[in-house]
Order: sequence, then structure tokens, then C-alpha cells
Amino acid sequence: MTDDPNRLRVGDRITVYPRGAKKTWTADFWQDGVHRKVSLRTGNKKVAVERATKLAADLTRGTYQTPPPAVTLRQAVDDYLTYLRTEDRAKKTLVKYRGVFDLFLAYLDRHRVTRLGQVTAGHFDRYRAERKASRHRKTVYCEGVIVKQLFK
Repeated sequence: MTDDPNRLRVGDRITVYPRGAKKTWTADFWQDGVHRKVSLRTGNKKVAVERATKLAADLTRGTYQTPPPAVTLRQAVDDYLTYLRTEDRAKKTLVKYRGVFDLFLAYLDRHRVTRLGQVTAGHFDRYRAERKASRHRKTVYCEGVIVKQLFK
């Protein structure tokens, strides 16, 4: 392998280098026999080295964990409704919640939001503003409470 002048060695196990058009720094290392590339989410070399040093310390201590896989909104809604069923909520409540969640998910699909981690307060506010145009404010409030329960 040829030595790349853009690659920097940080600690024993980590190499950092810029990737892509925006030159975002990436950490490259092995953990538990698996090759990993982790974005350091910065274009600044100094900040990248600091983050890589912190990552190297976590690897040495054994506290580094890969992030869990992203959960889809549909899966989160199904899990929440299953939880409500096990709590013996009334059938009428479950039907109403399913309807509210279907409307919210349809709105988010139109805005290309499919993962739980992608939803922001702005999405929620714009959804409520859109609903307020065609529904009574009490209805919008109650639907908002139901959606907020999902995120708790």
C-alpha cells in the first residue's frame, strides 16, 4: 500500500483522512475483527484530530460502541401501538391513534422523512400548521398530544 500524504495516524489504531467533495474527515480503524469507517463530521483538520483522539481513547478503554441501526417511523409506530395493546387500551383508542399516526406518517413521507431520527420539531410544527387549516384547533391539539406520546 502506498503512503497517502492526506492520511494521519492518530493513536495506535486510527487513521484519519478527508473524503468526498466537501473533504469531510473520516476515521478508519478495526474493532472486534471488523473494519470501520466513521465520519468525524468536520472539514477542520484540528477538530478531526481531537475527535479521533477521543475515539482512540474509547477504543482503548473498550467503551466505544457502534450506533444502533436507524429505526423507521413505521416500525416505531407499530411498536408503540403494540405496547398500547399490551397495556389493554380500548379498541376505540387504538383505532384513533392508528388514524392519527397514519396522517402524520403520510405528511412525513411527502417530506421524505422515513427514519425516527430525522424528525425535528420543525416537521411537527409544520404538520400542525397544515392540519390547523382544515381542522378545529382542539382536534389539532389532541392529535399533537398523541404524536408527542410516540416520541416520549
